[in-house]
Amino acid sequence: MTDTCILYMQLGDGDIVVVNEEGDAQRAIPKDDKLIGNETTSLCGSNAWHDMRVAVQHIEDQPPAMILMSTDGYANSFRDDAGFLKVGPDLLRMVRDEGLDYVDKELTNWLTEASSSGSGDDVTLGIICRLKC
Repeated sequence: MTDTCILYMQLGDGDIVVVNEEGDAQRAIPKDDKLIGNETTSLCGSNAWHDMRVAVQHIEDQPPAMILMSTDGYANSFRDDAGFLKVGPDLLRMVRDEGLDYVDKELTNWLTEASSSGSGDDVTLGIICRLKC
């Protein structure tokens, strides 16, 4: 990340979701068409460098308010993509309304509940949030 752009790099499944100030969420990198079922690309693959997906986001005028990075178990815990992408705006609103400490305190419970009622897979979520000055 620089003052003018963000470089996103992804190998394998999982998601990087970018949320703007208005609460609109989208994937930073589109889903990989090569990932079917449980098949995934991996760092231990002989052509891992070839499977790396990259995107650049120019942020001079509008840096993201939040970036979420998650394992595939999180997105797979939702019925559809729209439900998963709604997590970004919801978390942004909670950070703004309740604060980071509240989200930090509740996050493990939310992820456990999502996995238990969804995919049953392990779930990891990283949050980068730009706080207003």
